[in-house]
Amino acid sequence: MHLPVSAGLRSILEAVPPPTSSNSAERPDFQLSGSGRSTAPEAAWNPLPPLGGNWLEAVLGGPYTWIRFAMRPRLIYLAVALLCLPGYSADRKSWNRIRYVGGTIPIKVSPYDWNTTLTVSMQPPSIAVEIAPASVFTARRTVRIAAAQITSLSEGAAAWRRVAAVPGAVLPAKSPALFGLLQESGYIGIVFQAGGKPASMLLDTLLGWQVLPVLKQLTGKPVEDSE
Repeated sequence: MHLPVSAGLRSILEAVPPPTSSNSAERPDFQLSGSGRSTAPEAAWNPLPPLGGNWLEAVLGGPYTWIRFAMRPRLIYLAVALLCLPGYSADRKSWNRIRYVGGTIPIKVSPYDWNTTLTVSMQPPSIAVEIAPASVFTARRTVRIAAAQITSLSEGAAAWRRVAAVPGAVLPAKSPALFGLLQESGYIGIVFQAGGKPASMLLDTLLGWQVLPVLKQLTGKPVEDSE
C-alpha cells in the first residue's frame, strides 16, 4: 500500500544525501577504550615530538640549523674559559682537599679543616700554599715559595721527621693508629729556605699520588719516603 506523498515532502527527501557504503574496509578502524569510548590508535596527537630538529625548534623557537651554528661560537668561548682556569691550565695545577698539620708557619689551624689549597705554577716555577685558619674571623695565610728555595720533599713518616727536625717547627701530638694501621701515609713534607733560614710545612692529603710527582718535576728533588 503506497501513501500519497506531497510535492513538498518529496523535495525534502530528494535533498537528503544517500547513505554511505556498508563495506567495513571503507570506514575508519576505531577501537573501544575506557568506558566504551572509541579512539583512533594511529591518529592520536603526540604532545612531545621526537628528539631532533623539530624538538629543538619547538623549544628554542628557531630552525635547528640556525640554532646549531649560533651555539657553536658560545661553546668555543666556554671551552677557552675552562682552559684559562687554574685547574685546566697546563702551567698551573691546584688542589684544595689538603690539611695543614704544622711546621714553621705561625698560624693556628683546626685538625678537622681540609680547606688548605696548594697551587703549583710552572711559570715562574713556584708553589703557593693558602692555609685556612681555625677561626673564621682570621684571614687565610698564603705562603709563596720559589722552586729554587725548596731543599727537600718527603712523604709518610719521613715527612713528619723531616719537618719536625727544622728548628721552630710546631707539630701536634700524633694520634694513635687505628687497629694498628699507619695514619701517616698522606703526609707531605716540604723543607725550604725563607729569609736565609730553614723553614718547613707538613701537609696531609689523600691526593699525594697526584701532588708529589708534580712537586718532584717542579723542583727536581727526589721524594724521600719512610722505607
